[in-house]
Amino acid sequence: MQHVDEVLDLVRKEFTSVLKENITDDELGRAKNQIRGALVLSQESMSSRMIRMAKSELYFGRLIALEELIQAVLKVTHDNIGNVASRIFGESAYPVVAVGPFKKRKAAQ
Repeated sequence: MQHVDEVLDLVRKEFTSVLKENITDDELGRAKNQIRGALVLSQESMSSRMIRMAKSELYFGRLIALEELIQAVLKVTHDNIGNVASRIFGESAYPVVAVGPFKKRKAAQ
């Protein structure tokens, strides 16, 4: 509870930074590698494979091959990140949800 305001402030600053300055080449590369690694590792579990296949069918109406997903991740650009950041973080206020024993507070202005 004692660090909630500090954490919210840090998150708000990071959102603003991504919105105004995007992310670095290094951050983009690490994110792509992390997602690619997670996709590959998820194939080791039968339930993870089945969930991925079911989501593919539900969301896209077809089974998207793992290699196709990886290639899509590798194609993400700084412009893509900037466009998403402006849609998500571009508003002056965005919802925040926290779980814990908090005292009732007024919404941030």
